[in-house]
Amino acid sequence: MHKTFAIPHGGGGPGMGPIGVKKHLAPFLPSHCIVDMGGDKNVQVAQAPWGSASILNISYSYITQLGASGMKKATSYAILNANYLMNILKNHYKIVFAG
Repeated sequence: MHKTFAIPHGGGGPGMGPIGVKKHLAPFLPSHCIVDMGGDKNVQVAQAPWGSASILNISYSYITQLGASGMKKATSYAILNANYLMNILKNHYKIVFAG
């Protein structure tokens, strides 16, 4: 799950985004009492089958407040931080994607 423009990480708030799983995990996808979500092991993790649309207001507000230049600056900082962490960890973990 990816929470890039949602509530800050670690805040315990709702996340929203696509979830990808391998075929052997498909039976364990969340179920819903009205909508068939693909899981047959009755693993219910949320009442809303497609997430919470209200979380999009937070993302929209964040992007609007930053504006174009703020988004560019925030993105630059995110890339700089990711590259910094990659350099620190590269001797301890295999880097599978860079560039």
